[in-house]
Amino acid sequence: KVDQEDYDSHYNLGIAFLEQGLMDEAIEECKLAAQSDKLVVDSSSIISFCYRQKKEFEKAMEWINKALELAKEGSEQSFALKYDLASLYEDMGETEKSLNLYREIMDWNDNYRDVAEKVEELSKK
Repeated sequence: KVDQEDYDSHYNLGIAFLEQGLMDEAIEECKLAAQSDKLVVDSSSIISFCYRQKKEFEKAMEWINKALELAKEGSEQSFALKYDLASLYEDMGETEKSLNLYREIMDWNDNYRDVAEKVEELSKK
């Protein structure tokens, strides 16, 4: 039993549950961890990922947008979240929104992950 306000432990439990494929448990632990100013962005990102795995795209969108609002604009973290959002849009079939975000990321760093390939691939659609 973990103390309600032991946010680091809840975050670590969330990651452990995620790694075991226990999405609902990971979401609940990360929601508790998200109460910490220090962990809110990372926790929100994990929650979004879990909802995405469950194909609950609207909830995934809510949490990734929450994380993006709190991340420092222009930081590597904000571009990582934008990449996740672009990928989510891709899963939702929103090619234009996805492509626009991938292009923004590519303007920032054209070697970031597989963003150049994503832009090329989606531009053909």
